[in-house]
Amino acid sequence: MLPLEGVKVVELAIWLAGPACGVMMADCGADVVKVEHLDTGGDPARGWTPTDASGGQGPNYVFETMNRGKRDIALDVSREKGREALYRLCRDADVFITNLRLSTLDKLQVNYESIRGVNPQIVYVRGTGYGPRGPEKDKMGFDSIGFWARSGIMASLGEPDTVPVRLRGSLGDVSTGTCLFAGMMTALFRRERTGEGALVDGSLLGTGAWIAAENLWAPLIGGINIPRYSRKSPPNPLVNIYPTSDGRWIYVTVLQADRFWPNVCRAVGREDLVHDARFTELVPRKENSGALVAIFDEEFKKRTLEEWGRRLDAEHIAWGAVTTPNEVISEPQVEANDYLVMVDHPSLGQLKETAIPFQIDGSSLSPRASSPEFGGSTEEVLLEAGYTWGEIAEMKEEKVVI
Repeated sequence: MLPLEGVKVVELAIWLAGPACGVMMADCGADVVKVEHLDTGGDPARGWTPTDASGGQGPNYVFETMNRGKRDIALDVSREKGREALYRLCRDADVFITNLRLSTLDKLQVNYESIRGVNPQIVYVRGTGYGPRGPEKDKMGFDSIGFWARSGIMASLGEPDTVPVRLRGSLGDVSTGTCLFAGMMTALFRRERTGEGALVDGSLLGTGAWIAAENLWAPLIGGINIPRYSRKSPPNPLVNIYPTSDGRWIYVTVLQADRFWPNVCRAVGREDLVHDARFTELVPRKENSGALVAIFDEEFKKRTLEEWGRRLDAEHIAWGAVTTPNEVISEPQVEANDYLVMVDHPSLGQLKETAIPFQIDGSSLSPRASSPEFGGSTEEVLLEAGYTWGEIAEMKEEKVVI
């Protein structure tokens, strides 16, 4: 039995952050009904048009991965009959997920107060760009802005005095969806004890502030601002990336630099540096960081990534290769831990997708189905909600559903 089997979820969410929470629930066994607003053409993520290896249009991997295992109903929530249908779905639901803007939720009458009025015990999960209060509570948010640019992460990355590093992919959205999932599970746990429903809030900005970690801890607690550090002169040159002879980059991470300094020297083949007064302790090593990086750059260019791995392992030095996405998906370590799962798609065949980021009893939670067609479960879901075939036909004629 899957851990969330029997849990019913209604998801009125678009793009990635809200659906990311929903797909984690679906993989865990919950019955997730994705409601796509018919008046706007549904989830705009359906319009994503990635290219394939030949430069042509490829499969919509964004929508597929964030919506696998869900059922789908296309419903005009702006009309009374459509809204009533949504309310009926919520009456026996455990969770409602949305990341629509607050003004849109009010306009459609699907805000927390409205849904709670239908089901007081529901856990209402609400994702926003910048939080539900304050002057920007209704501002449009995407992960590149709310999570990356506004959290301090973007300003802290890259070489000093260069263009800030842009966000690649959906890092902020998926991270926020994961945080929403954690909040939702906490609220469900409380409901099991008290019977109380809950409003769970999460935002791109809030997730970014949490993930920004020491970039914010430093000014909050230490009263200092951490600047961008150059790779050529970091405060600890034993936490840095170095080029190898085969054109790769290796990330060495020695946090206890004084303790492991002799090990590093042996691994690099420069035991003559063990007692070099410029590098033996934290303060002089920081002051002479540029000189040490220059030495290490020359040494690391003499051997391949594989050779460096063996040498660093022998001296118990933590390291990792800077790995491309294509390499990640074929990594033996990734395969051994089932971090990729197989999904049967009706037109694309078997797809390999990323697993949700936790396992239970040593196993990944595999998707039960691929992403749904637009409105593909409309009739089934409405029948379960108590509608008759005649009522469904009438709603179709009125274009409340498809």
